[in-house]
Amino acid sequence: MMCTAIYAKKYMNITDKLAFISPCIAKKAEISDPNTGGYVSYNLTFAHLMDYVRKHNIYGNPIK
Repeated sequence: MMCTAIYAKKYMNITDKLAFISPCIAKKAEISDPNTGGYVSYNLTFAHLMDYVRKHNIYGNPIK
């Protein structure tokens, strides 16, 4: 995750904030570590994402 964020920021010149969606709450520690340079701004677990989707009644089109 961090390698991809560094590549996106340094070599693709992406200036937007990056979010990482994962099943792992421990990624929050990696993202907030001062040694990671602030490359990733947000960490979102799948559980929190699914809670948000359910709470706001968000549905996608079924895959055919």
